[in-house]
Amino acid sequence: MSTSTSSAFVRRLAESTDPVLAYRASLLGAATPETPAAPATAAEAARPEALRARIADSPMARSLLRGLELLEDRNVYRKWQGPHWTLVCLALIDYPPGDDSLAPLRRRIDDWLFSRAHLSAPGTTVYRGGEDRVRRCASQEGNAIWYSVRLGLENERTVELVDRLVGWQWPDGGWNCDKRRETVASSFQETAIPARGLWAYGQRHGYEPAIRAADRAAELMLSRRLL
Repeated sequence: MSTSTSSAFVRRLAESTDPVLAYRASLLGAATPETPAAPATAAEAARPEALRARIADSPMARSLLRGLELLEDRNVYRKWQGPHWTLVCLALIDYPPGDDSLAPLRRRIDDWLFSRAHLSAPGTTVYRGGEDRVRRCASQEGNAIWYSVRLGLENERTVELVDRLVGWQWPDGGWNCDKRRETVASSFQETAIPARGLWAYGQRHGYEPAIRAADRAAELMLSRRLL
C-alpha cells in the first residue's frame, strides 16, 4: 500500500461514527508523513482529545459498563466479565480518564488484590528455598496498575501493587504463576502484562524501581525473541 493510499485510508477511519475507531485513527493520522508537523488550528489540535471524550458514551463503552449490572455480586475476576476485565477493556479502548463512577469498581478490585486469600496459597505460593520465585499470576497486579494509570483511578494502594511486583520479580527478570517446584523460568504472559503496568506507572511518576523492573522484563522478552 502506498503512502498516499494508506494516509487516505487512515483519514477514512478517522471519519468513522464509532469514536473508539475514530480516535485511534486520528492518532495514526497525526503520525503520517502527509500530516503537517503542527496542527493548523487550535480546533485541529484538540480533535483527538475531543474524540476520546466521546468514547465514554460509545456503544462499546456502554455495553461494557451495562454488563456490570448483571454481575454486581460476582467475583471481580470472573473471566472475562468481572469488573477487573471491564477496566482492562475500558483502558484498551482509551476510555477517557477521570470518571469518578468507576471508583467503586476499583475499590472492589483493591479488596480482592489485598485479601488474605489472594496473597496466600494456592493463589500465591512460595516454596522453602525458592523465596526468590514467588508463584503468582502477576498479570493481575500488572493489569490493575496499568488501567489505574490509564483511567485516572490511581489511589494510595497503586504504589503498593507496584512495589509488590518489584519484590516478586524473578531472578531472570519476569514473573510466573506455575506452581510446579521444578519451574525456574518465568513465563511470557505473566511478564509482558506486569512490564506494561510498571512502565506506565514509572513513566507517569518517574518512579525508578518500576522503570528498572520494566526494563529487566523487556530485556528478558527480547532475549527470548518473542517480542
